Amino acid sequence: MSDSPTRQVTVRVHAGGEVTVLSAAYGAILRQVLLENELSPYKETNRWLNCRGMGICGTCQVIVVKPDLKERERSCQIRCFRDLEIELE
Repeated sequence: MSDSPTRQVTVRVHAGGEVTVLSAAYGAILRQVLLENELSPYKETNRWLNCRGMGICGTCQVIVVKPDLKERERSCQIRCFRDLEIELE
């Protein structure tokens, strides 16, 4: 049995005028990665009033930056299968 290192992806997070670069396990859920690194996808009271990642409320939306496009997506529904660049509001 071989011990292969866990594959990692890079997540660049733009928040409050700063850029934070995170390392996430391949396939990790973005919402959890953000929360584990003390970055919240939630605004104001949504920090306490949300569905806890069940994918039904939409309060954990982030802006996913793609070439020539920015899309709003729920962070609880994004799996880190590639390097990502996102914006938090």
